[in-house]
Amino acid sequence: MVSHAVREGLIEATAIPQLECYQAAVLFAQTEGYIPAPETSHAIAQTIREAKQAKEEGKEKVIVMNWSGHGLMDLSGYQAYFRRQALRLQPLGRRAGHVAQEHRGSAKP
Repeated sequence: MVSHAVREGLIEATAIPQLECYQAAVLFAQTEGYIPAPETSHAIAQTIREAKQAKEEGKEKVIVMNWSGHGLMDLSGYQAYFRRQALRLQPLGRRAGHVAQEHRGSAKP
C-alpha cells in the first residue's frame, strides 16, 4: 500500500540515518513521555525535519505523523544508543581503554 502511494506520487519516501532517528526518539520521549518503537522513530525524525523546514520558511503547516507503537520491547537498542553517546563524551584515552577492555572481556578462551 505504501509502495503504491509512493509510485503514484502521493507521498515521498525518505531515508534517515539511524542516529538521527534515535535522537528524535529520545527528544520525543523526553517531551511527550512515551518511548517510541524504532519504526516510529523514523516518522518522528521526519516530522521534526518538516517542522524545522516550515519554521525556517515562515510557513504554517499541518503535519500528520503515524504513531506505530511503543519501544518497550526495544530498550536494548536505546541502551546501545546511550552507551555510544556516553563513550563519545569521555576523553579519548579513556575511551580507547574502555573499548579495548570490552574487547578483551568478550573473548572466550
